[in-house]
Amino acid sequence: MSSARVLGKCHRRLRCEVRHHHRNHHKEREDNNRPPGNNKKINEGVSYRNIVTGEHGGEEGDSEKEENEMLEDEEIENITDGLEGITVRKGKRGGYEYPQIILSKHEERRIQKPWRRGVIVKLLGRKIGYKALENQLQQMWVRKGIIRIVDLGHDYYLVCFTHEEDKNAAMSDGPWFVYDHYLTVKEWTPDFHPENDSIVNVAVWIRISGLPVEYYDPKVLQVIGNLVGRTVKVDKNTMQSVRGKYARICVEVDISKPLLAMFELKDKSYRVEFEGLHLLCIICGKFGHYKEGCSMKKNADDDNLNTRSGKGPAVDNSLATRNTAKDDTTTDEGPWQVVQKQRRSKKPPEIKRKAPATGSWLAKAGSRFQALGDGGGETSGTIKESFNELELIKEISDGNKKVTKKMRRF
Repeated sequence: MSSARVLGKCHRRLRCEVRHHHRNHHKEREDNNRPPGNNKKINEGVSYRNIVTGEHGGEEGDSEKEENEMLEDEEIENITDGLEGITVRKGKRGGYEYPQIILSKHEERRIQKPWRRGVIVKLLGRKIGYKALENQLQQMWVRKGIIRIVDLGHDYYLVCFTHEEDKNAAMSDGPWFVYDHYLTVKEWTPDFHPENDSIVNVAVWIRISGLPVEYYDPKVLQVIGNLVGRTVKVDKNTMQSVRGKYARICVEVDISKPLLAMFELKDKSYRVEFEGLHLLCIICGKFGHYKEGCSMKKNADDDNLNTRSGKGPAVDNSLATRNTAKDDTTTDEGPWQVVQKQRRSKKPPEIKRKAPATGSWLAKAGSRFQALGDGGGETSGTIKESFNELELIKEISDGNKKVTKKMRRF
């Protein structure tokens, strides 16, 4: 038994004895001041069992009851080990040891204080490594202080700020993109368990292409955004009507439900384009999978297979043939659209000059290193032929010079 535990028991017993002594002393003073004839036996009409268990009434019974409670508290076997505010209570569950750790409110506030300037982030639809995320956040968020990143597992990261303004900017200036995917950001909360957490509401950017410029009004854009989700803000260029190609609105959507794909305004249909939601299924409109893994597509394929094999309900053969031809030529894609980021065009490949043919005398005599690249056992022969041709060329040039000199004499 540890010294701290022994010391705790001694203190509890001492407090119990002091209380019992004070109560007895107070009782004696009351008995001495009570008039004659009013004295009664304390234990009159009380059984021995009640006296032992402390179930009889009166102040003396209350004191004995408190003393018994103090003794019962000692039997619970609380272990403090000198750590104030933290208690370990022994217990069992299913026949196995199952101790419970109990923290006081003061201790909980103390251990939570260093993390209150933290935010929890997760990249939506893509995995990212620690160093890659750190480099991106250093460029986006660090202004006045520094950040520290903790890997929580399950693709969640805790980002701690040393400056409050940096944290406020990270929470309010979004949505944030990392590698063309949304970086979800939320406040750190105590007792956060990544394995049990799920992301439901996400702030995303949407585009409404072809919308006339007169509808770039805050009220109209807010109504459009509220149809898709909950309007958060409108892009600066859209508010100032600088770009009329499309209206850009930030909305908070529930990605666990099918998203809105289109709406009508003055007898004209407009489609909603989503930025950064690359895992948005264009068959069912839900986020989290591609069209190849959509359950609706699989069910439709199974129904078509049963119909063709004759296991499904009886249908007109001509109609089945038309539907089969239609399925083979078209897809089951819905009206949902995802904005595809335009990638920069790569530099044109360098044009390599063609080397002269191996058999020509220019290839053999054009470079003194040509013989080294030919390889094989013909290297020495090739070199000799090259030297012979060079001597012949030299002789011809010398002969031309002599002929030219003779011509000049005449």
